[in-house]
Amino acid sequence: MSDLLKRLIAVTVLSGFYTYAAASGTEAGTDVTNTATLSFGDSAETATEVQSNAETFKVDKKIDLSVDTIDVAAVQTKPQATNVVLTFKVTNTGNSVQDFVLSTLTSSTTAFNDSVTDTFDAQNVRIYVDSNGNGAFDPDSDTQVDYIDELGIDESKIVFVVADMPENLQNGAAAVYDLQAQVAEGGNAGTKGAVIETDSRDEEDNKLTVQIVFADGAGSADGLHDGKYTNVDAYKIVIANMTITKTSVVVSDPVNDTNKPKRIPGAVIRYCYTVENSGDADAAFAKITETIDTALYDMSGLTNNQVRIYTGNDTFDCATAQNLQTQANPDATGSVDANTGQVVMDLQGVPAGTQKSAYFEVTLR
Repeated sequence: MSDLLKRLIAVTVLSGFYTYAAASGTEAGTDVTNTATLSFGDSAETATEVQSNAETFKVDKKIDLSVDTIDVAAVQTKPQATNVVLTFKVTNTGNSVQDFVLSTLTSSTTAFNDSVTDTFDAQNVRIYVDSNGNGAFDPDSDTQVDYIDELGIDESKIVFVVADMPENLQNGAAAVYDLQAQVAEGGNAGTKGAVIETDSRDEEDNKLTVQIVFADGAGSADGLHDGKYTNVDAYKIVIANMTITKTSVVVSDPVNDTNKPKRIPGAVIRYCYTVENSGDADAAFAKITETIDTALYDMSGLTNNQVRIYTGNDTFDCATAQNLQTQANPDATGSVDANTGQVVMDLQGVPAGTQKSAYFEVTLR
């Protein structure tokens, strides 16, 4: 075997890497340099080493972000409510510090498990960024903005969409909004960077240039790899939906007593009122006010105690109301004024999905 074939040749690759510790990977713009060492000779002990040239490239910029909806269901509110808050979290999952331009989009998409769809637009819609990191909207300290400034790699910001509700809204009405975050140039603190609208995915690789690659997913109202991300939230109107039904029966008359009585002078007339709350919210306050014509009715025997309130589960029937267990009209807020004929019946609120009834009796003149 020739001496040449006996020679030992070994090649060792030596690399120099700067590795960024964040979950999003090596920071954009990092120079990655690699060199190789060739070892050769008759044996490892007498080998000669030759260094290769350094191969260097720059880490490209991966644009990636997420917008998460923090609210677990549509935010319940009422007509004319002010400063109602939707809460989101914007996270920079790319590998460079970026600005993110924020905007709201009205949406017709379904939000959450409520299956609510957009039926109205909120008023005075604003965007705030959580300034003190407590995750709660503080109107005196949080900053109204249209962008997030210099969001670091793997860092997040809580963002609030704050709005006022119009009047005259029905129970179940909803205003659905998408919060959109769009990547913008970073590196100039305190100044909103220019929106980055295109990337380099269709360009040839240039190892000495930091190229931009959109890596974002498709959100609720945006597409794949477009430098944007959206997620959806909603305001839902939840109010008491109240109806009142008034009926009357004749209890007795001076001729027939209680045997098929008629509405003749001297007859006792029972007025009954049923209030139903078919809405999604409790009515904490519910009063019925009736004004009886004292020229037609004798109210001299009617006292507040004789106005009866029924809150049971059985069906209220005006004809048999006296057989139901009832309570007296509350003295504190219910009232009877025999002079003016005004009767105030205090139902002390009506919970959602329930009904309450009241009745009293007066004599026809």
